Amino acid sequence: MPKKQTFTSEMEQMKVGDKKVYPASRCTSVRSMASMMGFRYDRKYITESDKQRRTITVTRIK
Repeated sequence: MPKKQTFTSEMEQMKVGDKKVYPASRCTSVRSMASMMGFRYDRKYITESDKQRRTITVTRIK
């Protein structure tokens, strides 16, 4: 059985322009991790919430 990737490993692999979609239940964790990863690796991420689909999208912009 393959190992499940963590937020950290998924965000580390993101290239500029890449997007990842997560369920709304992970909103706080995803936003916090995007902020921490941006600071740690000198990157920039934006997060967008879709209330109708109950998802949060992370986009790497730098």
